[in-house]
Amino acid sequence: MELKKQLWIALQAIARLLWLLVQEVSKLVWAASKYIYRHRREIARYKLTIPALIILSVFWTGFRVLSDVKSMEQSREIPMDDSNDAEPIVQFSSHTTSADNDRLFEHINDWIGTPQRDGRNSKSGTDCSGFVQAVYKEALDIELSRSSEEMYRNDVEKINKAELSEGDLVFFNTYGSGVSHVGIYMGEGKFAHTSTSKGVTVDAMDSPYYVRNYYASGRIKGNM
Repeated sequence: MELKKQLWIALQAIARLLWLLVQEVSKLVWAASKYIYRHRREIARYKLTIPALIILSVFWTGFRVLSDVKSMEQSREIPMDDSNDAEPIVQFSSHTTSADNDRLFEHINDWIGTPQRDGRNSKSGTDCSGFVQAVYKEALDIELSRSSEEMYRNDVEKINKAELSEGDLVFFNTYGSGVSHVGIYMGEGKFAHTSTSKGVTVDAMDSPYYVRNYYASGRIKGNM
């Protein structure tokens, strides 16, 4: 059993590293394509610029991947009970008194541990916006948009980070091209979201990875 556990941990680490590599390469390709287009005449004039850009890009991608892995390892983990078939234990904000937030947090707790699956929103697998959309529908019968970008554009009133309270949405720019990730603020500097390695989980917003990729905060329209 111990060997299986170690193999599973190793596979999770490899999957996390590969996903981060894909993310950083996609950011790099996007940024490089914009740079090359803007400076295409200079690049054509100085042909050595392209090999230099490639070399710098490789080093930069490696640095960002290693940095993101370290940051995600430092993020807070959800405490787990070692007993068989144990459910994740999530400690939510102790000063929550709103009945709506109580229902919201109960439903979030039911989703903890659901694996991350792009394009899905069920307890067999979900992505970030699918999780947020499903929880708000189940708990409060509020219909939200399907993508994080549409939620940011259509469903929330923008607020300052310092104004965050339980149930607000937090948005992140993980691809370098605008909103691409969303979570539900839980209070006390924590938010619920989907993680590539942990599925639906609760993380600290002051983790370096999320500080670096934070984009904006919003309050569901009608809850101002």
